[in-house]
Order: sequence, then structure tokens, then C-alpha cells
Amino acid sequence: MLDPKRVRPPHILFLMIAAAALLNFFLRPGNVIPAWGHVLGAGLFFIGMAGLSAARMQFKKHATPVRHSETPVTLVTDGLFAYSRNPMYVGALTMCFGLALWVGTWPFFLIPALLLILLKFVFIPWEEKLMAELFGEQYNEYVQRHRRWL
Repeated sequence: MLDPKRVRPPHILFLMIAAAALLNFFLRPGNVIPAWGHVLGAGLFFIGMAGLSAARMQFKKHATPVRHSETPVTLVTDGLFAYSRNPMYVGALTMCFGLALWVGTWPFFLIPALLLILLKFVFIPWEEKLMAELFGEQYNEYVQRHRRWL
């Protein structure tokens, strides 16, 4: 089983992108996206990157670690966290979907789908349990006021 404390989503994402690139190289799948889709994909990629970066900066502002191997010291609820409990993951998924459109081949469309499954069933449940243990009622109130995704 995947241990969220040792393996982080960026590690998995890097491996998935490398695997998709290798599949592209060896299988040479055809492009399935029209030209305008590549432009849309590039835009989504950079929007996702900006969102991910903004969310990470909120952690830095509050001097709380992002890494799963370190214990959070503050429950971050401002910035993009005022709109989503997982803006880093929303940003990462937006980047992945944008990359898939940008590249335009089927192996890259597997990335956002697989990442969503891993986030939903492995990482987010683990993080939510940890946050509930660390921040108790403050976290429970945050969960009641804010959606998991958007």
C-alpha cells in the first residue's frame, strides 16, 4: 500500500509524466486534440501552476510545512484555502489536464485521471484524518464551511 507520509503526490506525478512521455516515445500515438485545444491546454497548465504556487506560498506565509513527512503547525484557511480545502491538488489537476490538452495524446490524458483517483482515495483521506487529529474542532468547522475541491 502507498504510504502518504513517505511518497508525496509530486513524486507520483513526476513518475506518471515520465511514463506518459515514454509511452509517447515508443508508441507514437496520434494527436487527438485540435489546434485550439493545445492553446487552451497551455493556458490551463499555467493557470494550474499559478494556483499551486499561490497555495504553496500560503503555507510559507504561515510557516507551516508542505511535506507529508513534517507535521503541520497551522491550519491554513486563507488565500485559496478560503475557497477549497485542497487548492494545491486543484492546481496540480488543472496543470495535468492542461498538459494533456497541450500535448494532445492519450497517454497524457491518463495522468489527471490516475492522479485524481490517488488523491481521492489515498492522499486526501490520510491528510483529512491527520488534520482532524491535529486541529480538532477548528478543522471540523473548516470542513463544514469549505468544499473539498471547489
